[in-house]
Amino acid sequence: MAAYSLLGVFCIFLIVVTTTAEAAAVHKGRAKPPTEFRVGGKLGWREPDANHTDMYEIWATKNRFRIGDSLYFEYRNDFVLEVEKQGYYHCNMTATLASFNDGKTVINLDQPGPFYFISGAPDHCKNGQR
Repeated sequence: MAAYSLLGVFCIFLIVVTTTAEAAAVHKGRAKPPTEFRVGGKLGWREPDANHTDMYEIWATKNRFRIGDSLYFEYRNDFVLEVEKQGYYHCNMTATLASFNDGKTVINLDQPGPFYFISGAPDHCKNGQR
């Protein structure tokens, strides 16, 4: 199913990596400064239009995330939920790792591996806000 393709996994399923070259640069004191990424770009964290349910997939594939970077979620009348993989795929809002509703949430990417985020607003996740 296309929704479960490798590319589809990348919506807001972020992989944070550190390459050997980056690790060497950190060791020599020439590390790239951390970047704060605004989730969704200038549109921010919102329910996608019906014809653009892949907007977060597109946004995520255009960016490279590293340990030390951060994600900035800007939103109104919504929530950001950090969930595990199953919660991401099934839009399960009951088993959250963390929940945010302050409208301006910053998540630090402090470890390698996947991070999964979904909207806590009814039906937004199923409509692509993940």
